[in-house]
Amino acid sequence: MNRSVWSSRLTAIGIAVTIAVLAIGSTAYVLSPIVRFVLGLLPFTLPAWGGLTLSVLLQQGVVFGSIAAGYLWLRDLDLGWIGVSRPDLNGVLWIVFGWIGAFGSVFVLLIIVLLLGLNPGQNQIQGLVVENPDLIPLLIVLTIVLIGPGEELLFRGIIQGSLRERFGPVLAIILASIIFASAHVGSLTGSLGDRAVTIAVLLVPSLIFGTAYERTNNLVVPALIHGLYNATLFTLTYVGLKYGSTTPAVLF
Repeated sequence: MNRSVWSSRLTAIGIAVTIAVLAIGSTAYVLSPIVRFVLGLLPFTLPAWGGLTLSVLLQQGVVFGSIAAGYLWLRDLDLGWIGVSRPDLNGVLWIVFGWIGAFGSVFVLLIIVLLLGLNPGQNQIQGLVVENPDLIPLLIVLTIVLIGPGEELLFRGIIQGSLRERFGPVLAIILASIIFASAHVGSLTGSLGDRAVTIAVLLVPSLIFGTAYERTNNLVVPALIHGLYNATLFTLTYVGLKYGSTTPAVLF
């Protein structure tokens, strides 16, 4: 492989990582402080459900959506490049089996992790729902309507789509999945080792999301798989908090 090809591929990876860092960083270090400042000026305190909705709307909706739109605009592309349409029968089958595969694989991996005596890092959202379990029904709606679609738009539609042009579908799926899973490191608690365990677990459903996208060429499919997967974890968390003491160890 000649130097120009390597340079082109490294540039593609650099752009993909930059997009992810920009999306996560601008939310954590720019938008969130501004929102906290503005809310601090209000003569009332925003309820927990309002703060959660605003947070999701701003990150997965405004930030992720704006970055995706900006990328398409800079390259003079439209939604046809991403692939957005009503799922056909093949797409519906991918949604069903992708959801089962994502949830089943993580369930098995978490059992293995616990049997090995490892401690997965905890997503910060778990602390929120443990303190406010009544927020979980709202989270279930938000993850299907905003979180799943927003994250898939950015990480599969834009990042995986751009990597596909330089690496082909297989390497694009792998690289986009690594970037997606790694992007969660800032939202996890625990030691670096604990966070690494969780990121490794998250790679598996991410690979399923990416494969479903490539096999259907329809972003709606991985968006629904992602949303349903999250919704299942939130539902189990709700049941665990209401009727037991066990909650899933990985939420994203």
